[in-house]
Amino acid sequence: METQAKKFSLKLKPEPVWISAADPLFRDTELRVFDPEEIEGFEFMIRPAGRGEIRKAIEAYTSTVAGSNGDEQEKFDNEGFVRERLRRILVDWRGLYDEAGNPIECNEKTRSELMDAYPQLRQAILNAGNWAMVSGSNRLGGIEKNLESSPGGSTDDSGT
Repeated sequence: METQAKKFSLKLKPEPVWISAADPLFRDTELRVFDPEEIEGFEFMIRPAGRGEIRKAIEAYTSTVAGSNGDEQEKFDNEGFVRERLRRILVDWRGLYDEAGNPIECNEKTRSELMDAYPQLRQAILNAGNWAMVSGSNRLGGIEKNLESSPGGSTDDSGT
């Protein structure tokens, strides 16, 4: 009688995470001029950047154009790509207020204004999306390792 172990397929959902503006991810941005106490409570909700999603976005912002000598060349809209990535990655924020002390809502307009005004922060937000994805992959690796080391647990279907 031949038995075959079940193959497990673990996929993490791209769940957003809150990251404090005082986190080292944002150390080298325009926020560095503030004392950690001044930005306490200022947080970003970051959605992990999935590899498949990034691939699709790259394809969406890549077009074929006629070159100067009649050949076809690929043209990449980097600004459009970055804006789309920011729209997907930066889900929300809290602790950001205007001069009158009113909370600033995270929406398309305010997100664009913040990211245009603070280019280093913009890059840090993109990096945070990548960090969140890698962090999720590391969690997945740990789960697979635990399955392999558990009695009778396996992530392959070799039957051994």
